[in-house]
Amino acid sequence: MSQIFKQRICIKNIFSAANIPMRMVQKTFSDDTTPIKIIYTWWKDFQEGRKRFEEEERTRRPPTTIDAAHVQKIKDLLLENRRLTKKKTADDKGISNISANYIWKDVFHLKRVRARSR
Repeated sequence: MSQIFKQRICIKNIFSAANIPMRMVQKTFSDDTTPIKIIYTWWKDFQEGRKRFEEEERTRRPPTTIDAAHVQKIKDLLLENRRLTKKKTADDKGISNISANYIWKDVFHLKRVRARSR
């Protein structure tokens, strides 16, 4: 059982007033204590009738531009011209700058190189 899950159970069952004693939570969970703002949000949710302690499912948009085809296209561009920038590759291939940055950094493991040495 995760620390966050345990903290939510304590907040739901132990605390009945809005004045939550943070010292008690900090003493119980020490370094893994959730920030007070989040604890107050959980307390409010439980007061409004939330029953579950688990995280609720969220819909997330799937990454559509970080697939093998786009990675290969950017790789081909970089092999043709090593002086291309992330922004230029994103504009040429019609993907977002964030996706281009992810491909450069996490897929190709490229990092910024200074133009001049000091």
